[in-house]
Amino acid sequence: MREDPDYSPEQELLDRLERVRVLLAHALDVRRAIAKGGGQAGALEGFLHKNREPGFVAHPAAVEQALASVDAHVAERVGARETRFTRLVAMLRLSPLERDLLLAAVAPTVRRGFREAMLLIGPEAVAGGVHPAAHLIELVSSSSHGYVEACRAVDDASPLVRDGALLAQPMSAVAPPLWRALAPSMALYRWLRGQSSPYPLLDRTPALRRAVDDEVSAHLDHLLGAGPAAASDNPEPATPIPLDRPVRVLLLGEPGAGRTRAAAALAHRLGRRAAIAPWPTRASASAAPADALAAAALDARLRQRLLYIASDSAEAGPHGDRNGTDALGALAALAALDAPGWACAVAAQPGSATADALLAAGFARVDVRPPALPAQVRAWRGALGEDFPEADITDLVRGHALPFHAIEQAAAQAVSDSGVIPPATDDDQKRRLLSAAEHAASGVTSDRLAQIADRLSTTLSWDDLVLPEDARASVDEIWRAASVRQVVYEGWGFDAKTPYGRAISAIFSGPPGTGKTMVATLIARQLGLELYRVDLSRLVDKYIGETEKHLATLFAEAERGRCVLLFDEADALFGKRSKAAESATDRYANLEVNYLLQRIETFSGIVLLTTNQETLIDDAFKRRIRYRVEFPFPEEDEREALWRRLFPEDAPLADDVDPAALARRYELSGGHIKNAVLRAAFAAAARALDAASADGADSAIAIDQASLIHAANQELENIGKLVMR
Repeated sequence: MREDPDYSPEQELLDRLERVRVLLAHALDVRRAIAKGGGQAGALEGFLHKNREPGFVAHPAAVEQALASVDAHVAERVGARETRFTRLVAMLRLSPLERDLLLAAVAPTVRRGFREAMLLIGPEAVAGGVHPAAHLIELVSSSSHGYVEACRAVDDASPLVRDGALLAQPMSAVAPPLWRALAPSMALYRWLRGQSSPYPLLDRTPALRRAVDDEVSAHLDHLLGAGPAAASDNPEPATPIPLDRPVRVLLLGEPGAGRTRAAAALAHRLGRRAAIAPWPTRASASAAPADALAAAALDARLRQRLLYIASDSAEAGPHGDRNGTDALGALAALAALDAPGWACAVAAQPGSATADALLAAGFARVDVRPPALPAQVRAWRGALGEDFPEADITDLVRGHALPFHAIEQAAAQAVSDSGVIPPATDDDQKRRLLSAAEHAASGVTSDRLAQIADRLSTTLSWDDLVLPEDARASVDEIWRAASVRQVVYEGWGFDAKTPYGRAISAIFSGPPGTGKTMVATLIARQLGLELYRVDLSRLVDKYIGETEKHLATLFAEAERGRCVLLFDEADALFGKRSKAAESATDRYANLEVNYLLQRIETFSGIVLLTTNQETLIDDAFKRRIRYRVEFPFPEEDEREALWRRLFPEDAPLADDVDPAALARRYELSGGHIKNAVLRAAFAAAARALDAASADGADSAIAIDQASLIHAANQELENIGKLVMR
């Protein structure tokens, strides 16, 4: 028989398992001879023996000749080609004895006859095709030297176990190493049988690879020792680029920053596909986390792929995660792999135990930060169509700074809402698609922020605002500064001089009802931005570390969506830190304040704080707040203006209404004046309803001075002030 080009991996495996059949037949014959007969294996005679009489015990030389015949048959059909089995043997550098151990462990999972024969030879074997290492060693070793070598071939440092080909599981808590159950990993099983990988692949479309931040792209090029990568639209190379050294990369960044895109870009530069391996946990993996990762690495090496692992599920939560620590040792072992062609990328968060362990193990660090404006523009154009004017997409990005996955989500929503399938063919389609993209991008941010903040809007204008001139000038300075941030930081180069502390931050202090929240809504409206008021009940969590996570989400989403953040009653969250911190509660409260200090320092958006008690706010916060506006209690002339402006044009007013007299008589803030006006309006409307069928109903509709006086008195009582009758 000559070389067979159609020789399948499945058939090759079955042919190579003939070696196990020969070894099993010999072992069974020996046992039966020692036992002087016994017919318990009669049903297996036809399976184990070929062309010879039952009860015959072959000489060891005859066994070796039979094994050589099996090898010759396979070699003739394989020829000079590399097969899946030969690649595995060469990659792991398996000795002949290790090869037989591997085949012996695989055999019971392929054919029922092997499983039944193994049970007869090793009655202590675990049911289901999994057998103790001691039985496999006894089967394949033929001398004292072979036995010692076989014992070494199944310890943790052996390539069969270390590299994920065989999974070793203790049969009991006190079982010695030789009595561990050995079973082939799913990666090995599917590889040898010619099946597809159990690990999904990353998309390799040009749009995905192109959506990589310029800084990350340059770092990847530097890491691989190459110049700038060729155009990302080039097709995938037919074969992986040979690597003379392992490539082990740690993609360090927050979830959503673009780590998956960076992995896809790295795989493209290596001429490979990227396989995704989930972070294994005790709850989700059939094998120990370390074994599961080793098997994933073996699959990637055999198929010449980049292994991509996202470790976020292993990061410590409020109660920690023991599953994560189980796999850290396995990741360190992955870093120690020095076989040429091995490539691995792990995504982790800065400061995590995973990141620290991998950096110590020798992984190359690539920082993946949220995409800058040019990368976001490329991502949007890739999703909506390259024919979109870059200026239009740039304006979209300036209004909504989104991570790559959110851009994909918003673009898909825009296509669905507009009914325009990219590329748009005319200006009308472009206009509809761009408008839908604006709305979808805003919705992406709103959905995330709505979990911990409430959106505020206003129908008021600056004409409705009553403030002293100096306070009004300070308010105008805030929104004017926010409107020219791009000019100052990007146009004039101040971004290079101020790497942190770029936020437009302001604290509004003053008594209740003096217009602090109203001014916040007016500033957001003036800038064309959305305002979100933080809900402390949804932000603060009783579990340690969860409040900081909520704050991280809050600031990140506000920064991406170009939203204004409002912390109402800020002294509850930004209070002074306890110097003694004797209790655990004080220590963790201090940690929250410290995190807020750091996050505001790195925030580049607009954050507004309101408080009735500025003295309670930590001094460190005050130093970081750029603008401070005092909202004083309104003077008489200001109260008169408030009384006049709070009446809409359509409101029916009686002729006796005297705003000047009300302002002179009642020392109320703007908020309480608003409450009094509404109370009087409701009372007037109720009187009109009662007198709808009586004479003089028209006069009862008007809001008169008496109603306003009564309402103002009620407001004074509500706030605990003395009412003069």
